[in-house]
Amino acid sequence: HMENIKLILDKYSAEAKENFKELHEKYERFLPATFFSLGFVFDIITLGEVDDTSNLLMLGFYLCMLIFIVTIDYLEVCWLKSEQKLKRLFSEYKIDIFHFVAGALLSAFTLFYFKSSSLANSFIFLTLMISLLFLNESSIFQKQGIILRTSITMLCFTSYLIYIVPIAMGKTGPEIFYLCVLLAFIASAIAFFVLTKRNQQKEQNLKQLFIPHAVVLGLFMILYGFKVFPPLPLSLKYIGVFHDVKKQDGNYITKELNPSWKFWNNGDQNFEANPADKIFVFTRIFAPGNFAEKVYIHWLKETEDGLKSSDRIPLNITGGRSEGFRGYAFKQNYTEGDWQVKIETSDGLEIGRISFSVEKNKSIEKREFKEQYR
Repeated sequence: HMENIKLILDKYSAEAKENFKELHEKYERFLPATFFSLGFVFDIITLGEVDDTSNLLMLGFYLCMLIFIVTIDYLEVCWLKSEQKLKRLFSEYKIDIFHFVAGALLSAFTLFYFKSSSLANSFIFLTLMISLLFLNESSIFQKQGIILRTSITMLCFTSYLIYIVPIAMGKTGPEIFYLCVLLAFIASAIAFFVLTKRNQQKEQNLKQLFIPHAVVLGLFMILYGFKVFPPLPLSLKYIGVFHDVKKQDGNYITKELNPSWKFWNNGDQNFEANPADKIFVFTRIFAPGNFAEKVYIHWLKETEDGLKSSDRIPLNITGGRSEGFRGYAFKQNYTEGDWQVKIETSDGLEIGRISFSVEKNKSIEKREFKEQYR
Protein backbone atom coordinates (compact mmCIF):
# COMPACT_ATOMS: atom_id res chain seq x y z
CA HIS A 1 0.00 0.00 0.00
CA MET A 2 2.82 2.43 0.84
CA GLU A 3 4.43 1.74 -2.54
CA ASN A 4 1.12 2.45 -4.31
CA ILE A 5 0.69 5.69 -2.39
CA LYS A 6 4.26 6.72 -3.28
CA LEU A 7 3.61 5.93 -6.97
CA ILE A 8 0.41 7.99 -6.93
CA LEU A 9 2.17 10.93 -5.21
CA ASP A 10 5.06 10.76 -7.67
CA LYS A 11 2.59 10.75 -10.55
CA TYR A 12 0.70 13.80 -9.27
CA SER A 13 4.00 15.54 -8.44
CA ALA A 14 5.27 14.98 -11.98
CA GLU A 15 1.96 16.19 -13.46
CA ALA A 16 1.95 19.28 -11.23
CA LYS A 17 5.54 20.07 -12.22
CA GLU A 18 4.71 19.64 -15.90
CA ASN A 19 1.61 21.86 -15.60
CA PHE A 20 3.63 24.51 -13.76
CA LYS A 21 6.30 24.39 -16.48
CA GLU A 22 3.68 24.79 -19.22
CA LEU A 23 2.13 27.78 -17.42
CA HIS A 24 5.57 29.31 -16.91
CA GLU A 25 6.39 29.01 -20.62
CA LYS A 26 2.93 30.26 -21.67
CA TYR A 27 3.05 33.42 -19.56
CA GLU A 28 6.82 33.89 -19.50
CA ARG A 29 6.70 37.36 -21.07
CA PHE A 30 4.43 38.61 -18.27
CA LEU A 31 6.48 37.15 -15.43
CA PRO A 32 9.11 39.93 -15.08
CA ALA A 33 6.41 42.58 -14.60
CA THR A 34 4.44 40.23 -12.29
CA PHE A 35 7.38 39.51 -10.01
CA PHE A 36 8.49 43.14 -10.14
CA SER A 37 4.99 44.21 -9.02
CA LEU A 38 4.82 41.53 -6.31
CA GLY A 39 8.06 42.87 -4.87
CA PHE A 40 6.60 46.38 -4.91
CA VAL A 41 3.41 45.31 -3.09
CA PHE A 42 5.43 43.27 -0.57
CA ASP A 43 7.43 46.38 0.43
CA ILE A 44 4.34 48.59 0.71
CA ILE A 45 2.93 46.12 3.26
CA THR A 46 6.10 45.46 5.27
CA LEU A 47 8.26 48.60 5.04
CA GLY A 48 8.77 50.61 8.26
CA GLU A 49 10.80 53.73 9.01
CA VAL A 50 13.96 54.40 7.06
CA ASP A 51 16.27 53.55 9.99
CA ASP A 52 14.56 50.31 11.09
CA THR A 53 17.17 47.58 11.58
CA SER A 54 14.87 45.11 9.83
CA ASN A 55 14.90 47.34 6.73
CA LEU A 56 18.68 47.64 6.76
CA LEU A 57 19.12 43.87 6.97
CA MET A 58 16.34 42.88 4.56
CA LEU A 59 17.32 45.36 1.86
CA GLY A 60 20.96 44.36 2.31
CA PHE A 61 19.95 40.71 1.79
CA TYR A 62 17.96 41.60 -1.34
CA LEU A 63 20.92 43.54 -2.70
CA CYS A 64 23.24 40.58 -2.15
CA MET A 65 20.77 38.40 -4.07
CA LEU A 66 20.82 40.80 -7.04
CA ILE A 67 24.61 40.95 -7.06
CA PHE A 68 24.81 37.14 -6.78
CA ILE A 69 22.47 36.58 -9.75
CA VAL A 70 24.24 39.16 -11.93
CA THR A 71 27.62 37.66 -10.99
CA ILE A 72 26.40 34.20 -12.09
CA ASP A 73 25.28 35.76 -15.40
CA TYR A 74 28.67 37.33 -16.02
CA LEU A 75 30.54 34.16 -15.09
CA GLU A 76 28.14 32.14 -17.30
CA VAL A 77 27.47 29.65 -14.52
CA CYS A 78 24.65 27.18 -15.35
CA TRP A 79 23.30 24.62 -12.90
CA LEU A 80 20.44 23.28 -15.03
CA LYS A 81 22.14 19.87 -15.21
CA SER A 82 23.33 19.87 -11.61
CA GLU A 83 22.59 16.87 -9.42
CA GLN A 84 21.42 19.24 -6.66
CA LYS A 85 17.74 20.08 -7.02
CA LEU A 86 18.06 23.54 -5.43
CA LYS A 87 20.75 24.58 -7.90
CA ARG A 88 18.63 23.37 -10.84
CA LEU A 89 15.58 25.26 -9.59
CA PHE A 90 17.63 28.39 -8.98
CA SER A 91 19.11 28.32 -12.52
CA GLU A 92 15.68 27.73 -14.04
CA TYR A 93 13.93 30.56 -12.20
CA LYS A 94 16.78 32.97 -11.41
CA ILE A 95 15.37 35.68 -13.71
CA ASP A 96 12.02 35.53 -11.91
CA ILE A 97 13.84 35.73 -8.57
CA PHE A 98 15.85 38.70 -9.86
CA HIS A 99 12.74 40.63 -10.86
CA PHE A 100 10.96 39.92 -7.57
CA VAL A 101 13.97 41.09 -5.54
CA ALA A 102 14.53 44.09 -7.83
CA GLY A 103 10.86 45.03 -7.43
CA ALA A 104 11.17 44.84 -3.65
CA LEU A 105 14.32 47.00 -3.61
CA LEU A 106 13.13 49.60 -6.10
CA SER A 107 9.76 49.90 -4.38
CA ALA A 108 11.48 50.36 -1.01
CA PHE A 109 13.67 53.15 -2.35
CA THR A 110 10.70 54.71 -4.18
CA LEU A 111 8.70 54.78 -0.94
CA PHE A 112 11.66 56.26 0.93
CA TYR A 113 11.99 58.92 -1.77
CA PHE A 114 8.28 59.74 -1.40
CA LYS A 115 8.68 60.13 2.35
CA SER A 116 11.91 62.08 2.04
CA SER A 117 10.85 64.89 -0.30
CA SER A 118 7.96 66.79 -1.79
CA LEU A 119 5.79 65.14 -4.45
CA ALA A 120 7.47 67.15 -7.22
CA ASN A 121 10.84 65.56 -6.40
CA SER A 122 9.53 62.08 -5.64
CA PHE A 123 7.59 62.01 -8.91
CA ILE A 124 10.87 62.01 -10.85
CA PHE A 125 12.05 58.88 -9.07
CA LEU A 126 8.69 57.16 -9.31
CA THR A 127 8.73 57.83 -13.06
CA LEU A 128 12.22 56.36 -13.22
CA MET A 129 11.13 53.17 -11.42
CA ILE A 130 8.02 52.72 -13.58
CA SER A 131 10.12 53.38 -16.69
CA LEU A 132 12.42 50.53 -15.66
CA LEU A 133 9.40 48.24 -15.47
CA PHE A 134 8.27 49.17 -19.00
CA LEU A 135 11.79 49.03 -20.39
CA ASN A 136 12.12 45.58 -18.94
CA GLU A 137 9.13 44.50 -21.07
CA SER A 138 10.56 46.06 -24.24
CA SER A 139 11.87 43.52 -26.75
CA ILE A 140 14.88 45.76 -27.46
CA PHE A 141 15.95 45.71 -23.82
CA GLN A 142 15.15 42.02 -23.40
CA LYS A 143 17.79 41.30 -26.04
CA GLN A 144 20.23 43.24 -23.88
CA GLY A 145 19.11 41.49 -20.69
CA ILE A 146 22.45 41.48 -18.89
CA ILE A 147 22.87 45.22 -19.48
CA LEU A 148 19.43 45.96 -18.05
CA ARG A 149 20.00 43.69 -15.04
CA THR A 150 23.42 45.16 -14.25
CA SER A 151 21.98 48.70 -14.55
CA ILE A 152 19.16 47.88 -12.12
CA THR A 153 21.68 46.31 -9.76
CA MET A 154 23.90 49.41 -9.80
CA LEU A 155 20.84 51.63 -9.30
CA CYS A 156 19.89 49.58 -6.23
CA PHE A 157 23.48 49.40 -4.95
CA THR A 158 23.97 53.18 -5.17
CA SER A 159 20.55 53.85 -3.63
CA TYR A 160 21.41 51.53 -0.76
CA LEU A 161 24.67 53.39 -0.12
CA ILE A 162 22.88 56.75 -0.24
CA TYR A 163 20.39 55.28 2.23
CA ILE A 164 22.77 53.56 4.70
CA VAL A 165 25.89 55.78 4.75
CA PRO A 166 24.12 58.93 6.12
CA ILE A 167 22.47 56.79 8.80
CA ALA A 168 25.84 55.31 9.79
CA MET A 169 27.60 58.70 9.83
CA GLY A 170 24.74 60.64 11.43
CA LYS A 171 24.63 63.44 8.88
CA THR A 172 23.90 64.27 5.27
CA GLY A 173 25.29 66.72 2.75
CA PRO A 174 27.21 66.89 -0.55
CA GLU A 175 30.30 65.18 0.86
CA ILE A 176 28.19 62.19 1.96
CA PHE A 177 26.47 61.95 -1.42
CA TYR A 178 29.74 62.12 -3.38
CA LEU A 179 31.28 59.54 -1.03
CA CYS A 180 28.43 57.14 -1.86
CA VAL A 181 28.88 57.69 -5.60
CA LEU A 182 32.65 57.20 -5.24
CA LEU A 183 32.17 53.92 -3.34
CA ALA A 184 29.78 52.68 -6.04
CA PHE A 185 32.29 53.67 -8.75
CA ILE A 186 35.12 51.84 -6.97
CA ALA A 187 32.96 48.71 -6.64
CA SER A 188 32.15 48.88 -10.36
CA ALA A 189 35.82 49.33 -11.30
CA ILE A 190 36.85 46.34 -9.14
CA ALA A 191 34.13 44.17 -10.73
CA PHE A 192 35.28 45.24 -14.22
CA PHE A 193 38.96 44.45 -13.59
CA VAL A 194 38.23 41.12 -11.90
CA LEU A 195 35.90 40.02 -14.73
CA THR A 196 38.34 41.16 -17.41
CA LYS A 197 41.15 39.24 -15.75
CA ARG A 198 38.95 36.14 -15.80
CA ASN A 199 37.50 36.24 -19.34
CA GLN A 200 39.98 38.51 -21.17
CA GLN A 201 37.09 40.33 -22.94
CA LYS A 202 37.74 43.97 -22.07
CA GLU A 203 35.59 45.53 -24.81
CA GLN A 204 32.58 43.34 -23.99
CA ASN A 205 32.95 44.03 -20.26
CA LEU A 206 33.10 47.77 -20.93
CA LYS A 207 29.88 47.58 -22.93
CA GLN A 208 27.97 45.22 -20.65
CA LEU A 209 29.20 46.28 -17.20
CA PHE A 210 31.30 49.43 -16.77
CA ILE A 211 29.48 51.78 -19.17
CA PRO A 212 25.96 50.91 -17.86
CA HIS A 213 27.24 51.48 -14.31
CA ALA A 214 28.76 54.83 -15.34
CA VAL A 215 25.47 55.91 -16.95
CA VAL A 216 23.54 55.13 -13.75
CA LEU A 217 26.05 57.03 -11.59
CA GLY A 218 25.97 59.93 -14.05
CA LEU A 219 22.19 60.07 -13.75
CA PHE A 220 22.46 60.27 -9.95
CA MET A 221 24.98 63.12 -10.27
CA ILE A 222 22.78 65.06 -12.70
CA LEU A 223 19.67 64.75 -10.52
CA TYR A 224 21.65 65.79 -7.44
CA GLY A 225 23.14 68.74 -9.33
CA PHE A 226 19.66 69.99 -10.25
CA LYS A 227 18.55 69.74 -6.58
CA VAL A 228 15.80 67.26 -7.33
CA PHE A 229 17.33 64.40 -5.34
CA PRO A 230 15.48 63.34 -2.16
CA PRO A 231 17.45 64.14 1.03
CA LEU A 232 17.52 60.62 2.49
CA PRO A 233 17.23 59.72 5.34
CA LEU A 234 15.35 62.89 6.39
CA SER A 235 11.60 63.13 5.84
CA LEU A 236 8.85 65.61 6.59
CA LYS A 237 6.20 64.33 8.99
CA TYR A 238 4.14 67.51 9.21
CA ILE A 239 4.14 71.21 8.31
CA GLY A 240 1.48 73.84 9.05
CA VAL A 241 0.87 77.61 9.10
CA PHE A 242 -0.40 79.24 12.31
CA HIS A 243 -1.03 82.54 14.03
CA ASP A 244 1.06 81.54 17.03
CA VAL A 245 3.27 78.70 18.31
CA LYS A 246 4.43 78.37 21.92
CA LYS A 247 6.49 75.74 23.71
CA GLN A 248 5.14 74.74 27.10
CA ASP A 249 6.27 71.84 29.32
CA GLY A 250 7.88 70.02 26.43
CA ASN A 251 4.81 70.44 24.20
CA TYR A 252 4.16 72.79 21.30
CA ILE A 253 0.83 74.63 21.28
CA THR A 254 -0.43 76.11 18.01
CA LYS A 255 -3.15 78.73 17.54
CA GLU A 256 -5.23 78.87 14.36
CA LEU A 257 -8.41 80.32 12.87
CA ASN A 258 -8.91 77.66 10.23
CA PRO A 259 -12.55 76.49 10.30
CA SER A 260 -13.19 72.77 10.92
CA TRP A 261 -14.84 72.27 7.52
CA LYS A 262 -11.54 73.17 5.81
CA PHE A 263 -10.09 69.87 7.01
CA TRP A 264 -7.64 69.72 4.09
CA ASN A 265 -5.71 72.77 5.37
CA ASN A 266 -2.71 72.42 7.67
CA GLY A 267 -3.52 75.34 9.93
CA ASP A 268 -4.15 78.81 8.52
CA GLN A 269 -3.18 78.30 4.90
CA ASN A 270 -5.71 81.05 4.15
CA PHE A 271 -3.98 83.47 6.54
CA GLU A 272 -6.10 86.48 7.54
CA ALA A 273 -3.67 88.99 9.05
CA ASN A 274 -4.12 91.87 11.45
CA PRO A 275 -1.35 94.54 11.41
CA ALA A 276 0.54 93.08 14.41
CA ASP A 277 0.24 89.40 13.40
CA LYS A 278 3.21 87.15 12.81
CA ILE A 279 3.10 84.13 10.52
CA PHE A 280 4.32 80.96 12.23
CA VAL A 281 5.35 77.78 10.44
CA PHE A 282 5.50 74.65 12.61
CA THR A 283 7.12 71.45 11.36
CA ARG A 284 8.04 67.91 12.39
CA ILE A 285 11.05 66.39 10.62
CA PHE A 286 12.01 62.74 11.00
CA ALA A 287 15.69 61.86 11.34
CA PRO A 288 17.42 58.64 12.48
CA GLY A 289 18.45 58.23 16.10
CA ASN A 290 22.09 59.35 15.88
CA PHE A 291 21.38 62.22 13.51
CA ALA A 292 22.33 65.87 14.14
CA GLU A 293 21.78 68.18 11.20
CA LYS A 294 20.97 71.78 10.28
CA VAL A 295 17.99 72.38 8.01
CA TYR A 296 16.49 75.62 6.74
CA ILE A 297 12.99 77.05 6.73
CA HIS A 298 12.96 78.92 3.42
CA TRP A 299 10.29 81.61 2.90
CA LEU A 300 9.41 82.48 -0.70
CA LYS A 301 6.95 85.02 -2.13
CA GLU A 302 5.09 84.56 -5.42
CA THR A 303 5.82 87.50 -7.76
CA GLU A 304 5.28 88.26 -11.43
CA ASP A 305 8.75 86.84 -12.07
CA GLY A 306 8.08 83.65 -10.12
CA LEU A 307 9.01 82.70 -6.57
CA LYS A 308 11.36 85.16 -4.86
CA SER A 309 13.38 84.21 -1.75
CA SER A 310 12.55 86.24 1.35
CA ASP A 311 14.18 84.55 4.37
CA ARG A 312 16.10 81.31 5.01
CA ILE A 313 16.01 80.54 8.73
CA PRO A 314 18.27 77.76 10.13
CA LEU A 315 16.88 75.04 12.39
CA ASN A 316 19.15 72.56 14.19
CA ILE A 317 17.49 69.15 14.39
CA THR A 318 18.32 65.91 16.18
CA GLY A 319 16.97 62.46 15.40
CA GLY A 320 15.42 59.64 17.37
CA ARG A 321 11.82 60.79 17.81
CA SER A 322 9.38 58.63 15.86
CA GLU A 323 6.99 61.55 15.28
CA GLY A 324 9.84 63.76 14.15
CA PHE A 325 11.89 66.63 15.58
CA ARG A 326 9.64 69.60 16.30
CA GLY A 327 10.52 73.17 15.49
CA TYR A 328 9.11 76.43 14.14
CA ALA A 329 9.97 79.79 12.65
CA PHE A 330 7.98 83.00 12.26
CA LYS A 331 7.88 85.95 9.90
CA GLN A 332 6.87 89.46 10.86
CA ASN A 333 7.64 91.46 7.73
CA TYR A 334 5.40 90.18 4.95
CA THR A 335 2.98 91.42 2.33
CA GLU A 336 -0.31 90.12 0.99
CA GLY A 337 -0.25 87.48 -1.71
CA ASP A 338 0.75 83.90 -2.26
CA TRP A 339 3.62 82.43 -0.27
CA GLN A 340 5.50 79.18 -0.02
CA VAL A 341 7.73 77.73 2.69
CA LYS A 342 10.22 74.99 1.86
CA ILE A 343 12.10 72.87 4.37
CA GLU A 344 15.56 72.35 2.90
CA THR A 345 18.88 70.75 3.78
CA SER A 346 22.05 72.81 3.98
CA ASP A 347 22.87 71.89 0.36
CA GLY A 348 19.45 72.99 -0.91
CA LEU A 349 17.68 69.63 -1.24
CA GLU A 350 13.98 69.94 -0.51
CA ILE A 351 12.47 67.88 2.32
CA GLY A 352 8.96 69.31 1.95
CA ARG A 353 6.91 72.43 1.40
CA ILE A 354 3.65 74.20 2.14
CA SER A 355 1.85 76.92 0.17
CA PHE A 356 -0.44 79.53 1.69
CA SER A 357 -2.02 82.90 0.96
CA VAL A 358 -1.97 86.07 3.05
CA GLU A 359 -4.70 88.72 3.03
CA LYS A 360 -5.81 91.48 5.38
CA ASN A 361 -8.42 90.59 7.97
CA LYS A 362 -11.51 92.60 7.02
CA SER A 363 -13.64 91.47 9.93
CA ILE A 364 -14.06 93.65 13.03
CA GLU A 365 -15.30 90.76 15.16
CA LYS A 366 -13.14 89.40 17.95
CA ARG A 367 -11.13 86.42 16.78
CA GLU A 368 -11.38 83.10 18.60
CA PHE A 369 -8.32 80.92 18.13
CA LYS A 370 -8.30 77.15 18.34
CA GLU A 371 -5.42 75.74 20.34
CA GLN A 372 -3.90 72.35 19.71
CA TYR A 373 -1.02 70.40 21.21
CA ARG A 374 1.57 69.27 18.68
